[in-house]
Amino acid sequence: MSQQFPFNQFLKIEKTSPNYEAEQPSQKTKQETHLSSPKKDDQKENELISKEILKSIKTIISPTQYSAYFAHSFNLTQIGLDKIEFTVPTSFIKNMLENEFIQTISHSVQTVLGRFYKIEIKVILEGNYSDMPQKKKAITKSNVSKNTFVLDEISPTKDDLLKAVDSQIIEHLEARPTNGFVDPKKIFDNFIVGPSNNLAHASSLAVAKNPGRIYPNLFIFGNSGLGKTHLIYAISNYIQETKPNYRVNITSCNNFMSRYVEAVKTNKVMEFRRDFIELSDVLIIDDIHEIGGKPGTQDQFFHIVNELSSRKKQLIFTSDKNPSEMNDIEDRVKTRLSSSLAVEVYQPDFETRIAILKEKSQEKDIYLTEDVVNHIAKCVQTNVRDLEGCLIRLGAYSSLMNVDIDLEIAVEQLKLKDVVKKKELSQEYIISKVARHYNVAVGDIIGKSKTKEIATARQMAMYLIHSVMKPTLSDIASQFNKKDHTTVLYGIRQVQNKLKNNPQFADEVIRIQDSL
Repeated sequence: MSQQFPFNQFLKIEKTSPNYEAEQPSQKTKQETHLSSPKKDDQKENELISKEILKSIKTIISPTQYSAYFAHSFNLTQIGLDKIEFTVPTSFIKNMLENEFIQTISHSVQTVLGRFYKIEIKVILEGNYSDMPQKKKAITKSNVSKNTFVLDEISPTKDDLLKAVDSQIIEHLEARPTNGFVDPKKIFDNFIVGPSNNLAHASSLAVAKNPGRIYPNLFIFGNSGLGKTHLIYAISNYIQETKPNYRVNITSCNNFMSRYVEAVKTNKVMEFRRDFIELSDVLIIDDIHEIGGKPGTQDQFFHIVNELSSRKKQLIFTSDKNPSEMNDIEDRVKTRLSSSLAVEVYQPDFETRIAILKEKSQEKDIYLTEDVVNHIAKCVQTNVRDLEGCLIRLGAYSSLMNVDIDLEIAVEQLKLKDVVKKKELSQEYIISKVARHYNVAVGDIIGKSKTKEIATARQMAMYLIHSVMKPTLSDIASQFNKKDHTTVLYGIRQVQNKLKNNPQFADEVIRIQDSL
């Protein structure tokens, strides 16, 4: 984008006077004048540059994040010799940008302006809303920069603030690799290791230390929000720091597919393939399962991976499922992926969840008492992303309402009582419900009986556990005393096929599920 951006139209000084040098103020004076009293032309330039920076940011982060923190709230106001200043309307947004998006902003500024600037973010409508009288509060022009909007602010009620928390808290998604962007804060040092992820962590660290040698093909899989993207960012950051001559090519599967489609449209497929082969000492593709059902993309992927493997390059993939469980994948591609070292990440245990909450709360500068941390860890048993989402909500509430977080507020804001009720479900409980419905013994369902009635109940239990609780197939297999997950996968698919063709069976599934 920077190659085509009309940079010569911005920040230029025309030497129109023969006494130009004599007429110019000192360097320091020029900067001070520019920062304190922007001209109309400067304001137009700032607006155009701001649009380009926002366009760049929009390509890096998710649409929900962009809508919550940048659209209609993030404005460039001043550019100095080594500093660029932006304004936002609330301290909450300022804190979020400084804690979560400062590297993204810096990257986009450098992309547009061609060099590094120190980023400064200011709040233009700061205030402790909860203590303000319920009346119209005017903001005078003398207190606002000339290139910012002048608004009349009506101080919100408590209900307004609670709605503001809801509107500003989006589902927290770990940033996905886009256009090679890597979050520099995701490193091995701040990855919390526990029984659920120690093998994935050890394998990732070994690959980062010796790319292409120990485990030339690494495949990390597991449910969403368990830290797979953190690990590939950590690998990338470690390699770039310790082996700067290595070319790390990191992307999402969706981005890989989009680039291929564009290459087909422009008749540049060979250039597309050559870019990935010639510019990759380490190739990392996130969410590779999304390649399913895309035969053209699979063909290119197969040839790229084959060539990189023959050159002894490092290949790393992440997915929400094991290679053998991936659907609509050509056999040759599935075989290639299955040849990788496959390591699974699981849901974190209680101790690991506590460690994650303490680490993340410190990163985000959110103070939580021990009882709050323990209660969240006890109730939220799903994944790291949900734990971090709890912290973001509590941080937003604390900032907007100007209160400290105690256990009562945490339970109220996070609705932890509902979570506790949901987590009372267990595999054993679901199996007992299915056994009661079919009037068979629990021992028969988890045993070796192959009668039609028992097999139907067993497949139903496997399907409900998978759809309601979403554990790994390996966890379900263990519950039914199976050596591997293939029987579980077969049982789930049998129920799914019946649901498509048998309305009465579908009603039966709904009745059992409603009874849970």
